[in-house]
Order: sequence, then structure tokens, then C-alpha cells
Amino acid sequence: MMQVNSSLNKFLVPILIVALATSCVRSKPSGSSTIPYVENILADTTSAEYSLISSFDESDNQGCIAIIGTPEECFSISEELMTSDMFDNIDGRRVPDGLPDFAGETILSIIDEANSPYEGYLKAQNSEFLRELTVREVLSALDPKCDLSPFDQKHSTMKPVGKIIILASPIMTDYGFFDVDTIFRYADKDIPMISMKDTSESVSSKCYNVLRKKDAFTHNISFPKAEGLITVPSSVVPTSDLANPLTFKDAYKYARTPNSDKKTFSVIKYSDRYLSEESLTLLMTMAPKTYQSYVQDQYQ
Repeated sequence: MMQVNSSLNKFLVPILIVALATSCVRSKPSGSSTIPYVENILADTTSAEYSLISSFDESDNQGCIAIIGTPEECFSISEELMTSDMFDNIDGRRVPDGLPDFAGETILSIIDEANSPYEGYLKAQNSEFLRELTVREVLSALDPKCDLSPFDQKHSTMKPVGKIIILASPIMTDYGFFDVDTIFRYADKDIPMISMKDTSESVSSKCYNVLRKKDAFTHNISFPKAEGLITVPSSVVPTSDLANPLTFKDAYKYARTPNSDKKTFSVIKYSDRYLSEESLTLLMTMAPKTYQSYVQDQYQ
């Protein structure tokens, strides 16, 4: 172990590049308007939702890499980032150096167990709720707090803040990217978002290049760490609308009313008991390093 730490100390020095003097300019979507949920946020810049974005510190590189999507999408991308070694960590050349590309980083997955799969919203002609769902989960990625359990109504536990957001679901990108981008542009915040629509480049390569361009690596000397959050039905949802404590009935899930004050799902700290047996098996088999980090984090 001492030998590994020595290697990390030797190679993981701060990357000496100059940050861009100006932030990236976001392209302006045309032809469509945003959803009422976003309009309400923009109409009240004192709201908690707007404050999460307006208070975002672009100079703080200690945040996490946040992944949002279905369990399978989150596990796949998290494991890729945990194990990636395509670049030289000192000069950024595309040459493996035997050290993790995302050394020192925290990879946080918002595992959308409760609200996925997303195709059902389209079949139910409820794409507005899907757009709103994307915005709400991006806001969760930027929030320094989350719920401890489905019964936590006070947002009582801390979590890392996303410094870059990966929309792991192409459907979320199609239906929600515009709305998230609208808030970001309105608040004049350059919060990087990576879409999985473009598969010409690996997600790890995209993420590495964005962090290097913005000089946003933590520069901490440690192995990558994975943390998980899980979406679960809120305790206020009637049991008659649940298939089981962790799962909405489809008839309820896909027909939820957009722009409602009712909180139908919670984003909580990872625990094995809040994942379905199917998702837990999937996590353990396709993302062993991610799962190991989740378990270690539970007992620290």
C-alpha cells in the first residue's frame, strides 16, 4: 500500500494549465419554450431552487462528478470513470500512465430507481413531467444536502455538490437538457453538462477533457471514490399507488401531474435496502469497484 501511495504522490501533481479566461458560451435553443416548473423558478430568483444554481461556485474544484440516469446507466458510467486510465495525469497526453484518470475525484450517481424507465412518460404523453424530472434531479446534483430516508422531510444529511453533470439517459437529454440549460443561461452559470446522445467519444474521455479544460480536477492524491444516491417514493405517496415500498405503480408513476407542490420522490443516501434486488445484483456484477466504494462509504 505504501508503494501505491508513493506512486500517487509522485505522479498526481497539480496539472499546470491556465484556466480559460472566459466561460464556454452555451448555444441558444430555438423554437420552443421551457416548462412551467422552470418558468416559476426563473420568476422567483429568491427561491431555493434558483439559489442552488445562482450560488454555484465555478472556481471550486472540490465538487463531484454527478451522474444522473437509470440504475444500469449510472452503474456503467460510474465503473468506467472509476477504472479509466487513458491519459497521462501530468500532461494530459492520451497515454495510459498506470494511474486512474479520475484520481482524487468523487463520482456521485443519482440512481433513479423510482422514476425510471423513462419511456413510459412518452407512452403516457406526459413528456412535461419527464422534462421536469430532469431539472429536479440536476438540482439535486447541485444541492449540498439530501434526504437520509424516504421519511426525512428536513433534507438532513450532507452530500458532495456536482461540478460537472453527466446526463446518462439519452431520453433525459432529449426532453430535459433544454430546460436545464435555460436556467443555467439565465443565471449566467457555466456548469458543464455531458450528454450521452453523442457516442462518438467515451464518457470518460469527454469528462476528462472538460475537467482539464476548466482546470477543475481536485488535484487530491487519492484513488477515485464512488458515492451513491437513490430515488425512492416519498413517504407522502399513498400506499395504494405503490407496487411495493420502493416502486410506484406504473399507472401512478407515469401520470403524475407536472409542476405540483407535492413531493412524490426523495433523493436519499445509498443503502442496499433501498435498491431493488435486480438493481443490487446488477450493481454488484457490472460495477464491482463502484459497489465496493459504496459499501465502504456506508461504514465510515
